[in-house]
Amino acid sequence: MSTVKRVSSLLKKGFDKETIIRSFVAVNKAAWPMVPEKYLWTKKKIEQQLHNCPQHLYVAFEGDVIVGTLSAISINKETAMKAADWEETSACGTLATNNETGGCMFGLDLSVDPAAQGKGIGDELIQTGFLFSVVLGNKDGVFLGSRVPAYHKWAAKGMDIEEYVVGKDGRTRDPEIRLYQKAGFKVVRIVPEYMEDPDSLNYGVLMFYKNPLRGILRFLPKPIMALFAKVAAIFI
Repeated sequence: MSTVKRVSSLLKKGFDKETIIRSFVAVNKAAWPMVPEKYLWTKKKIEQQLHNCPQHLYVAFEGDVIVGTLSAISINKETAMKAADWEETSACGTLATNNETGGCMFGLDLSVDPAAQGKGIGDELIQTGFLFSVVLGNKDGVFLGSRVPAYHKWAAKGMDIEEYVVGKDGRTRDPEIRLYQKAGFKVVRIVPEYMEDPDSLNYGVLMFYKNPLRGILRFLPKPIMALFAKVAAIFI
């Protein structure tokens, strides 16, 4: 059984900061062994993430061991829509681009230790992050940049990226995009040179999930929203 916690709440309760940093680095490295080193977390990057937006960092515990992490930023919708690549959006992994006045969130990394995968930990991290950073944060929704890891196979057969992602019948051929679509995400646009990723031929796909409660919660008084957040924080 795993438990998801918000990093800002852990720090307020006195949880060891160095343990959080070491865990983010170790889990990320274990989860993405094929990723170029410049995209991986380092001690310095996590220190800066903790400074810039600990409220949008989440960890999953199995017992007292951190086995999963989630990093996100608050961002203006217009800025997110123009995202050129992962490094620009994430400020090279430091999350210095976090803007608390932004109307949306942008998920930049989800990592689960391979030894803990297949248990729904990634889903728990996403659901908790969505509740606190998107719903209780009263955001319009959340963006993410998806890989298209099977595209290299279809490109070798002459298929262009637009047909691969969207499909002539409106159905994508990419398993990762299908996974996000099942969760409610929709394709916004294709981003060339999103990151170094030979399987995706360096393409990324910007996707967006609209907060279904935004139209309701926006009319609640701010004190009520603050109360909801405080009550929810008791459990995380």
